[in-house]
Amino acid sequence: MSDETTPSTTRPGPRAGTITFGIILMLIAGLAIAGALVEPALITGTVVLWAIAAVGALIVIGAIVAAVIRAAAKKS
Repeated sequence: MSDETTPSTTRPGPRAGTITFGIILMLIAGLAIAGALVEPALITGTVVLWAIAAVGALIVIGAIVAAVIRAAAKKS
């Protein structure tokens, strides 16, 4: 028997969404470190909640953009 029907096992490269998500997390971590070094008293519960909401919004926007780009690439 020959194995001509087995699919190729090449790995796809990293997705743009994964890279974008990693960059967003690195930026947030950098801002948190900078904020803690400058004035730790500025980090209150309200600031943390707004930061979490902003991160969530950025992730949703990134996911929408990635989905639109992927759909446009499949059309052409």
